[in-house]
Amino acid sequence: MFANKSSQGLKHHGLRFLLYFFGLSLIALSYWTQRYFGQVTISQLLSSINFDMQGALTADYMFMKRLIEWCLWWPFVVALLLLPLTAFCLNGRMQYWLGIGLIVYGFILLGKQYSVLLFINELRQPDKDYFAEHYVDPANVSFKLNHPKNLVLIYLEGMEQTYSDKLLFGRDLLSSFNQLNVSHLSYQSFEQMPGASWTIAGIIASQCGVPLRLMTIFNGNRLGNYLNHYLPGAVCLSDILAKLGYQNIFMKGASLQFSGMNTFLNDHAYVEAYGREEWLARGIAESSMNAWGLPDDLLFAQAKSRLDELMKTGKLFNLTLLTVDTHGYDGFINKTCSASKGHSFDQIVECSAGEAADLVNYIRAKGWLDKVNVVVLGDHLAMGNAVYEKIQPSKHRLIFNMILTKNKLTKNRDEVFHVDFLPTLLKLSGVQFKGDRLGLGYSALGRTHLPLESDRFTALCSQVNVNSPVYNALWLGKRD
Repeated sequence: MFANKSSQGLKHHGLRFLLYFFGLSLIALSYWTQRYFGQVTISQLLSSINFDMQGALTADYMFMKRLIEWCLWWPFVVALLLLPLTAFCLNGRMQYWLGIGLIVYGFILLGKQYSVLLFINELRQPDKDYFAEHYVDPANVSFKLNHPKNLVLIYLEGMEQTYSDKLLFGRDLLSSFNQLNVSHLSYQSFEQMPGASWTIAGIIASQCGVPLRLMTIFNGNRLGNYLNHYLPGAVCLSDILAKLGYQNIFMKGASLQFSGMNTFLNDHAYVEAYGREEWLARGIAESSMNAWGLPDDLLFAQAKSRLDELMKTGKLFNLTLLTVDTHGYDGFINKTCSASKGHSFDQIVECSAGEAADLVNYIRAKGWLDKVNVVVLGDHLAMGNAVYEKIQPSKHRLIFNMILTKNKLTKNRDEVFHVDFLPTLLKLSGVQFKGDRLGLGYSALGRTHLPLESDRFTALCSQVNVNSPVYNALWLGKRD
């Protein structure tokens, strides 16, 4: 009889422990997800599982260690401590209700954290794949060269047109570009589209014609750090240029490992790539670096040196640069500008823009503009920085852009998105292809037929993160 009661007691204790442990694990999983990934969706979670099954994600020891500690180890310890505590304070029925309450609360938190209502709403939506309907796969397009020119593509960190507003800053911080004695054109309305609001996303959207969708629970800059391949099924600007005989070179100040940039470059035909580690290996002193890496003045000095070498070869090239001085809240003033410009953030913006403009002047002075086109783009709108309170209230913030060339160009509109630069840059470089569309982009040069911009932007905003098997295939596929 006593053995029976003892056995029953152990079963009750075991069941209550399992209820506590399960409920606490759900709660811990919710907080763990929020801490390391922010708001995610069930679609992203399912994609992550699919990525792991396909071997597209890299296993990470620290990731698994944190998951076990947060969601298994601590709930186990706390559940063990709860057993005697609740047995002392509550009767058996109340202990069961506590366990059930923890589970219900855990599911509520997870439902909110994983956007369950959004997922249910997606399931109720008509079976319409916006990406599949509008994506023009460059893999199915024929390209040929006609009077090709080299490309120097400069991405300026967080550079937006708002910095030209004299009412905000007392002067035009981008005046160095306006003073260039070089034929140029700009698009007055370069909108920031969804999936292109941070650096690698802006670069990929403009070079591959696709947004960087929220595919897995690893998103933003974290996504690239866990991938074996970066959009291996997509055909991007550098892939097309490489097949046409161009040499692709990438230079940035910060580490190539940040955000998985090195993985993207390796997968998409960049034969040379330089970041913080590579500059150090080439003999640049660490004392010359800022917190991120090579400052902009030294980056442009390296670019000039590499340009000299490339022009001597007579071979076609795409030299892509990414600045860093305007990154972060306070930015970084480099030694070249510190004496003349000062250390405020608006002076750093002015300095970084001036150094990019100086590279254009260098190319012009060398007489190379008949062989080289220069394109300057902000990678995205400015993020939080020391002057953000000035620019954030602006009603219509737009990204800076300028094309500098001796070619006679005709733009067909003034409203563009990141994805439009894939076909535009190719046409600018003398690459011919049938039609005016690639990826999700429409060429902004010459004649084109496209939907009303307001309708297109609305569709991009509302549909860009809806699950698409065609888009997913760009991440899981691998082309020769």
